[in-house]
Amino acid sequence: MKTNELEKLLGTTKDTLRYYEKEELISPSRDDNGYRNYSHEDIRIIKNIIMLRSFDLSITDIRRIFNNEISLNTCLNQKKAFLRDKFFSIKSMI
Repeated sequence: MKTNELEKLLGTTKDTLRYYEKEELISPSRDDNGYRNYSHEDIRIIKNIIMLRSFDLSITDIRRIFNNEISLNTCLNQKKAFLRDKFFSIKSMI
């Protein structure tokens, strides 16, 4: 699938797709003319990245999850604890 098709399918931008490639989260093949061609596996990974970013997880955390350095559950629990601490910190200022 070409970049413009993927942008429309997933509601993302080519800059975002290039960023994921730069961060080595995906590696689309290239056609003879140099156009990126995203595989089904690339698309699956991008969908997962979009979902994880919606939980406000960083690219670093996402990479750690993909590399099995941390479980999704552990990462989400850490994020939950961070947000809880931040909430109480802000609440104590009010």
